[in-house]
Amino acid sequence: MQIKMELFRVPRCRCGATKTWKTLIHAVVFLVCIQRTWSQGSSPEVTARVGETVTLPAPVTTNINSFSWYRGTAGIEAQRIFTYFMSSPQANGPRYTGREMGLADGSLQIIGVLMSNTGNYTVTMTITNGATPQGTIQLRVYENVSVPFIHAVPQNPVENGSLVLCCNASGTEISYQWYREDKVVTTGDRISLTNTSQNLTLSHCTRTDTGTNFTCRASNAVSSSTSRPYTVTISYGPDPPVILVSPEKPFYTTGSALTFTCTAASYPPAQYTWLLNEQPLLTPGQELKLTPLTLYDSGNYTCNSSNSVTQLSTRAARGIRVLENVSLPIIRAEPRNPVENGSLALLCNASGTDVSYQWYQADAVLTSGGRISLSNSRQTLTLSPCNRSDTGTNFTCRASNAVSSSTSSPYTATISYGPDTPVISVSTDQPFHAVGSALTFSCTAASYPPALYTWLLNGQSLQKTEHKLLINSLTLRDSGNYTCNTSNNITHLSNHATRGIHVLENVTKPIVNYVSAQLVENRGPANITCDTSNAETILWFFNNSPVLPSNIMLSADNRTLIIKNVTRGDTGTYQCEGINPVSRSKSDPKMLTVAYGPENITINPAGSQQLPVGAKLSLTCTALSVPGAAYQWLLNDNDLKQYGSTFTIAKVSPKDNGSYTCEAQNPVSQLSVKATVSIYVNGTDDGFGSNTDGPPVGVIVGAVIGALALVAIVGALVYFFVIKKPVSGAPTSNNSMDAANSTKPASTNAKAAGNGEELQYSSVNFVPKPGIPMKPITTDTTVYSEVRRQ
Repeated sequence: MQIKMELFRVPRCRCGATKTWKTLIHAVVFLVCIQRTWSQGSSPEVTARVGETVTLPAPVTTNINSFSWYRGTAGIEAQRIFTYFMSSPQANGPRYTGREMGLADGSLQIIGVLMSNTGNYTVTMTITNGATPQGTIQLRVYENVSVPFIHAVPQNPVENGSLVLCCNASGTEISYQWYREDKVVTTGDRISLTNTSQNLTLSHCTRTDTGTNFTCRASNAVSSSTSRPYTVTISYGPDPPVILVSPEKPFYTTGSALTFTCTAASYPPAQYTWLLNEQPLLTPGQELKLTPLTLYDSGNYTCNSSNSVTQLSTRAARGIRVLENVSLPIIRAEPRNPVENGSLALLCNASGTDVSYQWYQADAVLTSGGRISLSNSRQTLTLSPCNRSDTGTNFTCRASNAVSSSTSSPYTATISYGPDTPVISVSTDQPFHAVGSALTFSCTAASYPPALYTWLLNGQSLQKTEHKLLINSLTLRDSGNYTCNTSNNITHLSNHATRGIHVLENVTKPIVNYVSAQLVENRGPANITCDTSNAETILWFFNNSPVLPSNIMLSADNRTLIIKNVTRGDTGTYQCEGINPVSRSKSDPKMLTVAYGPENITINPAGSQQLPVGAKLSLTCTALSVPGAAYQWLLNDNDLKQYGSTFTIAKVSPKDNGSYTCEAQNPVSQLSVKATVSIYVNGTDDGFGSNTDGPPVGVIVGAVIGALALVAIVGALVYFFVIKKPVSGAPTSNNSMDAANSTKPASTNAKAAGNGEELQYSSVNFVPKPGIPMKPITTDTTVYSEVRRQ
């Protein structure tokens, strides 16, 4: 028979390793017991701990052919664990769990037993002699006993109460044993054991039980364990307290100090609270220190001691009396913020015994009279009605008794008043203001404390609360009535004032315009307009001077200037200026040009010229004209296709002899004038004589006479046409405007003078050059220049 001693619960030493010989003795004893049990026909019993491997022996251990183990009753297939054959592998049955194994000696080995493995096991065997023995064995599995834990009810036992200690341990079939200071506890002497000794009750606890140690031992068939000691702590008290006072005196003066000390036997330590004349003091603790003492500290002091565990309390009382010197008086004003026309009450308070009071104003004793009244044994002074002039008045109070006196700090009266009617001022004091300008309203009102300000525009709040209202850039919407509301949150009075403004847009920069067609002298009116916005008044300027009404008219709104009949004197710069109450703006100068001419045409050099062959001929033609005249040159009325004010021939020849005519034409006025000079080229026989060095003397004399006659005729014409009878529409001013000379030739088709056409003639004098002899002139040499008005 194979012996597995470690699987069975047998007595052994717990103080060290089991000796080998002791193990053998235990195994032998166990086998003897088992065999005796089988032989007596009863079921043997095997015990084991949870988790151990246990071997259940068979009744026969030799000559075995086969055997089967069952859980419970044999022969029921559903209860078969396995069948073991000596010549073949183990055949497992329905109750096989994977932890059961058969051994050759017929025993059943279970690995890692569980509590569920507890129960009866039956084996049936066949042996070589044909016998079929069987047997049943009981397996009892036990859990190890855990370390016991003692639980006290209540947790905080109190004196004269009961204490129940409960011992708890996990395990199977546990029994309990109590120990007091390592001695076994039995029932008796205020101790009782109940619930199969699991509970220990200590009755009528006393404070002397504190410190007693109880332990509990729990055990079963396979193990045992002892708890940690439970040390008894009994709460008690508090006993009646005792109050000590330090220092011990019959009376105490204000400003001194004393200490109350309260003691009472208690566990846990008592909690202390104090009462003065049955009113709680916010000073918990065993000591109550009073420093410095005041009159209010006189009375009966009670010490309450309590225990939060026993729920008991006790108390004791001790009385003291405190005497006080007169303290520094304090003046309290009611109301704190007196207002004008209201009342002010000053209350003088000082601590002390049998205190009397006296009031002073600037060191003068005050009595009732006028606006001052004294009441409440002169403790209260009333001033009524108050004036703003009372501000700054100092009042003092003197408090005294038989042993001491003291004077208060001065109370300085401050009377709140107002606000009076506010005054609104404006940074720019005028009725009209320009769009975009800045404007500041300032509102002032006499008030104490300073007034609170709010602003409204046309009755709508502006959400502004300063005494100044700044508008950085005015718009048309800012026109209207501005109201300043003032209020005083002490006097609860308010007042207001209103100021109106008008906001106007600035005058836009004017622009002078007129019809762009060229104006011609004496050919009708000219209309000049001034374009601007926001102007109420329009002024006109000509060449930076105000326009005079001569020869002009203005429209009803002054925005159009009408020149009745333009002349050259109307040429110049025109400006207009727009004005309204907040601004004025002047236009840029606009140039107006009146066309006239041409007139006063001249050819330089004037008169006739005699030139030798090969000499240079240079003629310059000028005429007064705006715009500048266009010039065209003709020789003996034949177009030379030469244009411009200057005509030049580098080297003259006899074919260049003749009358040279300059015609000046104004492209705007469509007027033209002419002037003519005669040119003689010497060096060939021209029919006047054989002298090739110059003209004959007769020619020269004739030329001089002809020139004088021409001058006389021109003078007569000038007198008749210019002085005595001016040409209709002739210009009256010599003013002219600069204009570029036109390079385009004027029309050479001169119109014949019609009815009413006036002709002007200018003479051309022939002045001989020095050293050139003049030939005698047999014909009239006077040349006429015709001026036509087209």
